[in-house]
Amino acid sequence: MLRSGWVWEKVPIGQRVGARWITYTVLLLAAAVIIALLLPTRYSLGLLGTLGYLLNFVIALVQTLFYGILALILNLLSRLFPDWPQQPPLPTEDSWPRLPANVPTPTAADFIQSLIFWGVFFIVAGYVVIQFLQQHPGLLDELLRLPGISFVARLWRRLRAWFGGLNQQIEDLLEARRRARRPASPRPASAPRRWINLRKLSPRQQVQFYYLAMLRRGSEHGHARRPVQTPYEYARTLESQIPEIDRDIDGLTEEFIEARYTRHDIPAEHVGLVRRYWERIKRALKK
Repeated sequence: MLRSGWVWEKVPIGQRVGARWITYTVLLLAAAVIIALLLPTRYSLGLLGTLGYLLNFVIALVQTLFYGILALILNLLSRLFPDWPQQPPLPTEDSWPRLPANVPTPTAADFIQSLIFWGVFFIVAGYVVIQFLQQHPGLLDELLRLPGISFVARLWRRLRAWFGGLNQQIEDLLEARRRARRPASPRPASAPRRWINLRKLSPRQQVQFYYLAMLRRGSEHGHARRPVQTPYEYARTLESQIPEIDRDIDGLTEEFIEARYTRHDIPAEHVGLVRRYWERIKRALKK
């Protein structure tokens, strides 16, 4: 497809381009074959089997805690009431149901391999889906309009709001106790700033946050903004020091000016673009 586009636009194509593509393709396939050979593909547990064993482990853990507490209560009652009727004997191991001999029993190594494999699989798959939806915000809006998904989304928002409110109440209670234990003192200028939850900020506030983060990080690396400089003047100064990210600095500056000095709504997709600008600027400043 790229070659067809280049031919249509009459762009000259170097002779080494095709050879490099073939080389990279062979290396990619070789790496995929090696990874496939190293993956634990010989275990007998699939996704449902792995989830089943994981659920059984959690249930067994809860039962162990419950029976431990129950045993302590019964021991206390037996000391307080010696005439308490004895409990019937527990079933022995011989009376437990057994699986047929021809059913393979997975080992602990099989379960651990399956858990690692499916965990990595869902992490990678979830990351890919999130990145794809961030690049196509219109698709996410269409998906959220579906009847079933919209119901799940509303339920998830309500749960997040409920847990968020509960978490805020716990934080307020802990903060009130801390304030009651220590005398009030003015906050020093060098004290670390409180962590900000970006999800609670509006798109306009998030854009301004990333621009202020650029100013703060630039000041830490010797590129402080002078009070008399406008955003455009500071962008020119920073670009002269780090020319490889001039487009990112221009983009972040334009988005900040739009968020700071206009009144129309800032689209949510602009936040993702500004975040990518900031990530590249931050990496360049670290160098």
